[in-house]
Parts: sequence; structure tokens; C-alpha cells
Amino acid sequence: MPAHSLDLTFAPQDDSVFRDRWQALRAAGLPSLADHRGAFNAPHITVLAAARIPADVLDRARAHFSDALPLPLALNGVVVLGSGPFVLAEHVIAPPEMHGIVGQWQRRVDGNSRWLRPWTPHVTLAKRLSASQVGRALGVLHDRPAPTTVTATELRRWDPEQKTSTREA
Repeated sequence: MPAHSLDLTFAPQDDSVFRDRWQALRAAGLPSLADHRGAFNAPHITVLAAARIPADVLDRARAHFSDALPLPLALNGVVVLGSGPFVLAEHVIAPPEMHGIVGQWQRRVDGNSRWLRPWTPHVTLAKRLSASQVGRALGVLHDRPAPTTVTATELRRWDPEQKTSTREA
């Protein structure tokens, strides 16, 4: 079952930086989120993903981010996630209290242990890379330095069943 999600999206100048990095990977012949043609594809941080998001969790997320946004976030460089094929992402340093809040929300979703894992805030640059592609991608990205901070400006909800994206905060 596809995941419903709550995602943080960025100020236009930060969105553009991530899209530039996507395009650089694509231009080098590497997998990139620039290849994702979905209407709602945008650089984002997934805050929560689940088979369904209960109304009380959505209400809490709306309330939290209505107060917290815009939210400046530090970036800590590129990270490689997974054990192969790999995901390449920008690591985001979220405020410590956000980790606790997200953990509470994760425990409230549908009880499916697939969704209950430590939250690793990141902005995905590429998916399904081989080890050799990771090395090439790091070289490409080295020539396009990322900013050290970005600003999250919106909380959106993705509904895969309706194929809609809704601004929540």
C-alpha cells in the first residue's frame, strides 16, 4: 500500500538549489529525483509516512507546524542511506524536540512496525544507486555545494489514493 505522508517543503530559493542538484545528477547520466515526473514532485523532508494518518496526528502536526513555520534548518552534507541499492540525500539537522514529536506521531500511526523507525530527516537527491554510482554522484555534487541552511515554509499532506497534495500549515 502506498504511503500517505506529511512533508516539509521549502522556500523557493532553497527548492531551486535542490532542483539544481537533481539536474546535475541527471546531466551526468545518474539516477535523480529530476527523473520523477509526478505533478507533486518537489524537494521535501518527509516528517511522517504511514498507511494512513489518524485525524488526531494530523491535527497535532498542523498545530505544531503552524507555530514553527517558517523553520530554518541546518544541512550537514550528503549522506548515503540503505545497504544497496542506495539513496543519496542531504542530511538535515532538525531541532531535537522535533525528533521527540515525530517519534510520538510515528507511534500513533497504524501500528505497522514498517513505519516505526528512528526519523532521519533528509532531502532525497537520488534513489536506487549502485555503489559505483554513489561514487560518481558524490563527485558531481562536490562541484555544486549545497547551502548550509534552508528554510521549511510549508507542511503538505500527500494522499496517494486521491493523488493529491494539500497544504496543511
